[in-house]
Amino acid sequence: MICLRRYRECERGTAAIEAVFVVPLLILIGFGAIDGSLLLMQNHKVENGLVSAGNYLSKTQTPTLFEGTAKRLATTGQISSGGEKKIKNWNEGDVNITYIETANTDTETGRSYRGGDTIKVVKLSTDVPFQGLGFFKSITGGSVSIKASYEERLIAVQS
Repeated sequence: MICLRRYRECERGTAAIEAVFVVPLLILIGFGAIDGSLLLMQNHKVENGLVSAGNYLSKTQTPTLFEGTAKRLATTGQISSGGEKKIKNWNEGDVNITYIETANTDTETGRSYRGGDTIKVVKLSTDVPFQGLGFFKSITGGSVSIKASYEERLIAVQS
């Protein structure tokens, strides 16, 4: 009986027992924070790349001739070839470029938009698989991807 009482009242090792429960949780939170920040950083790079390419195309007279350059600008940040990719697995082929034409109708107060009869817009979109540390992949049970799009009115094209 005395041995059992002495064992029950002993407090040696309580910090180790607490650490067994707390440390894995802290490690999990740490890896989640790192993976989340990597996801936000790559999303920011993708969105900035699309904005740069959209602005570039909107100011050219013939945007269809400069699509390859715009895709390179989006993925590398450079117009000339040979630049380092912003994101390792983001290629020029992942950037989709489409053009949207909207009729500029007349209303009682004038036209809907400033410009000619047709408003032309370039739309850039992409879907980049996210690598990261694999934390989000293990939670979702599948792949995680960054989807982004950007639209810019073509201002140099004559209607």
